[in-house]
Amino acid sequence: SNVYEEDVFKNAVQDDPHARSLERILKRCRSHGSTQFQSDSQSLIEIPEELARVSAEDVIITVMLCDQKGFKEQEYDVLASQALHDLKDALYFVGDWTYDGPRTRSACMFIDGAFYSDMRQPSAVDYGKELVEWIEKAGHPKLKAEPLRTMATRFCDLERIPYGEKCCYIRQGDIEHLMYFTGARLLNKTLDCPLREAYPCLIWMRRYQKKRCVVCKKLLASWVVLDSSRCPFNPAHFCRICFKHFSQDERGEYIPPLDYKVFPYLHEESEAS
Repeated sequence: SNVYEEDVFKNAVQDDPHARSLERILKRCRSHGSTQFQSDSQSLIEIPEELARVSAEDVIITVMLCDQKGFKEQEYDVLASQALHDLKDALYFVGDWTYDGPRTRSACMFIDGAFYSDMRQPSAVDYGKELVEWIEKAGHPKLKAEPLRTMATRFCDLERIPYGEKCCYIRQGDIEHLMYFTGARLLNKTLDCPLREAYPCLIWMRRYQKKRCVVCKKLLASWVVLDSSRCPFNPAHFCRICFKHFSQDERGEYIPPLDYKVFPYLHEESEAS
């Protein structure tokens, strides 16, 4: 399959992502009573001086993540002056937030023969250590002389950005996503958001499907119930209203037996167009 295929899944990002980021930031400044600015000018927007700008020497790098089949999942514009963990913090995967919640913050990126692990948390696991040992035993020739590094590394400090080559992002222990550097450019003042806080800027996100309530069949589900002896479906997806009727009586007390587990439901992992 072609990793650059964009027609298989629809893009959930609407309109111009850079313009939306700028509008969001300026709207927040207005609500906080910041410096006055005019946002109705199409040729020039006056931006509060306290907001950090993107340097004219900085470079915007586009990074794309794909699933194991090579289908595009999400894409970001990042600044070369930002650290790898800035991109990691922007990435979104529903599996990190469902069932038992964020299971681990550990993650690593494999870029051009080196593993960059997120070691900001004391409990972080360096995935690279075991992977390097395995690769060295297998005689893999692509490892750097110093293959264990951290995500505190900035993009501009990478020895080489392997445009178009297969890189990898690893999360939750063994879940892998293909990662590609697809482009680089200087800031375009008419098209790109000039404010640093807008980056990483999400420019493409796969549109995901969401199940409807198993009871009313109309509203979208908000909760997923597992292993309930009172429910013929396992798992069972409920909207907020139907779940309240399922779990509580008219006095608001929980209906026994409480032999089930319940978790917030966001959406499915994938959706075919």
